[in-house]
Amino acid sequence: VGWKSGDTIEWIDNKDGSWTMKKKTVKMLHIKNCSDGMMWYASRVGENVEFVREDSEYFWSRDKGGHINIVLKQDADIVEA
Repeated sequence: VGWKSGDTIEWIDNKDGSWTMKKKTVKMLHIKNCSDGMMWYASRVGENVEFVREDSEYFWSRDKGGHINIVLKQDADIVEA
């Protein structure tokens, strides 16, 4: 099924006595560029970082230290992991 260690599995009750297991997908931000070298993700180009939310101007992400930070929309794409 393509699952690997660390994947999150979702159990779905089919309401008929059976269950379905499905890999839970998580939205991430793929950092494709850093147009401002002062941004927190300047050294993370090519990596995926946690996606928190999106507003009209920015993506919001959580860094390794647990802090919420902005990511410029032109610098990242939302991907499923």
